[in-house]
Amino acid sequence: LTGDSAAGKTWATLTFGLSVALGRPLWPSMAPTEKRPVVLITYEDSPALIGQRLRAIAAEHGIPWRDVAKAESSGMLSIFCTPEQPLLVADGTGRPQPTSAWRQIKRHVLALRPGLVVVDPLAAAMQYPENDNGSASLAAAYLRNLATRSGAAVMLTAHTGKGGAGEAGQHAMRGASSMTGACRWHAR
Repeated sequence: LTGDSAAGKTWATLTFGLSVALGRPLWPSMAPTEKRPVVLITYEDSPALIGQRLRAIAAEHGIPWRDVAKAESSGMLSIFCTPEQPLLVADGTGRPQPTSAWRQIKRHVLALRPGLVVVDPLAAAMQYPENDNGSASLAAAYLRNLATRSGAAVMLTAHTGKGGAGEAGQHAMRGASSMTGACRWHAR
């Protein structure tokens, strides 16, 4: 999911995640087929702000807050706000390598087997030479492996690139084209 700064990417992923975790169609065109656990990893917003946004989304859709709180307490909605370190960091050669944060999240995801994992935004979660196709391909391989092993769909958010402001397709996404090429679906 690519968009300009403050375009609503986090709002969209929170809405989509809550829809999947509750098994409720909050976007009728993307209704979940079943209730599944969701893991949201966000690097831009505090727990307090995420909570405010979830309350607003629940109110907008007529969802009692106790349903959201129950989803969180039961593990149907796991939220990691501003983790202490990125998931992947470049080594001396520029190749992304997993961090302890990646290993912690990966263990959680493999144990939970969620329907959806959200990483918001890609540039903060994965620090590597983002315009290098080799590095981006390796980062995409880590995500693809996580999706394959857990059975989850992995959704990324990304800011538009400098030249992507007017671009509607995959080339709007900031960074190497191999990352967008690895995506099965891209929306802006």
